[in-house]
Amino acid sequence: MSTIKMFTLNTTQEIMGTLVEDDGTALVIKNPLWLQMVQTGQDQYGIRMDPLSFSAPVSNQRFMKHAIVAEILEIPKGLEEAYIRQTSSIQIVSSLPGQM
Repeated sequence: MSTIKMFTLNTTQEIMGTLVEDDGTALVIKNPLWLQMVQTGQDQYGIRMDPLSFSAPVSNQRFMKHAIVAEILEIPKGLEEAYIRQTSSIQIVSSLPGQM
């Protein structure tokens, strides 16, 4: 199974993507998405996932480790599932009848 990483850059952007390679100085991430908080209603907020690069939205991109200020070690399950739905053709279904 692929390793999904979520980290914050020194620009304050939160990034989520699939780890392809870690060479010690940089991470190569496939299909990185930028997580942004958006208002969905009065006093209600959600998270929008946008491609980090609109010129190459489906690609491997290198992130230098010196620009990463934090790594989220426990990605919330809902965020991880949303990333998978947005970047692949895999459909996530519940193992419990009537649950989705």
